[in-house]
Amino acid sequence: MKYLGLFVWGFFISTAVLSAAPWEGSDDFSSPTLTESLWGTYNQKVPRLYSYVAGGRLRVIHDSNVHAVYRVWGKKWHKLPTAACWTIQADVFLPAAPTSTRTEFVKAGLGVIPNPNSKHDLWLGVKQEFWNGFATGFPNLMVDNVFRTRPSPESEEIPLGQDLRSFRLTIAHDALQMLDTLTIARLDNGATLEQRQVVSGMPVAKTISAYVGISGKPSWSALGTDLGVDNWTVVENNPDPIHLNPQNSTSKGIAYSVSVTGLDLVNQKLTGTVGLTVGTVSATLPITGSIDKNGYFALTAKGAGANKGFGCVLLYDVATGTYRPNKNTVTAPKQKAIKF
Repeated sequence: MKYLGLFVWGFFISTAVLSAAPWEGSDDFSSPTLTESLWGTYNQKVPRLYSYVAGGRLRVIHDSNVHAVYRVWGKKWHKLPTAACWTIQADVFLPAAPTSTRTEFVKAGLGVIPNPNSKHDLWLGVKQEFWNGFATGFPNLMVDNVFRTRPSPESEEIPLGQDLRSFRLTIAHDALQMLDTLTIARLDNGATLEQRQVVSGMPVAKTISAYVGISGKPSWSALGTDLGVDNWTVVENNPDPIHLNPQNSTSKGIAYSVSVTGLDLVNQKLTGTVGLTVGTVSATLPITGSIDKNGYFALTAKGAGANKGFGCVLLYDVATGTYRPNKNTVTAPKQKAIKF
């Protein structure tokens, strides 16, 4: 097992004590048997297309101008929750020359998709084009953000402008900030080549599936051992809690304020503290909630004991830093409910 593989496996061994999620894991592609136990397949109905493990990498044999070869993380498709924070990473390698004059291009990368039948996914990869047995220019970086129909889909190929052949690809999902960060970096020194940060569209699905893709269209043989994927990891992150922008205003002449602090994700649920002030009375309450299909934070708090009568129902858009209009209610003892 390679050094990086040892580092990755060591990381997961150390976090196992913390009850790693069942969808977390890694594969350094040092064992064909292990890889087959960790990965499923997707749309691989063409017998001349298949991936295999050799020399510590996932490789491909390809004979199709239409299909690509995809391997899905999880033998039965692991489901990564969109209401959690996680990072997916893999190393990819491109060849400088094709295996035949028929080869038009090769590409390799990773992505996430809400379900097997969806046409919307998020993909990050690299591509090299060929003509008559020679490379045409340098590799292109591929960034596709078409996970949902809004905001407007983004799909593009970016000329790299330099002769690099090894890359590290990362997709990081931050459910607390509602951001997805896509990064393509040099493998040799870690320098970032391209990075995109987009408002996450993932909450449209409760879970997503992760995959790798690799192809050499329309022809790629087993001789092409310099095309491959290595060092796959997927880990759950635990970012610091956040504070929401406070709401300070008046309603029918009564001043009120709402301040949510220390908001964290615990078992894919939101938990934190809310400070409420209505007129001259105030209270601090625990607040809980979840992330809805639009990515909004749906939060509720209800006072008890000395704080009985205080409470709130809130709907917050973390992407814009604002509460959704006319979707929020604050209550206090002997006061009419305030809606904003």
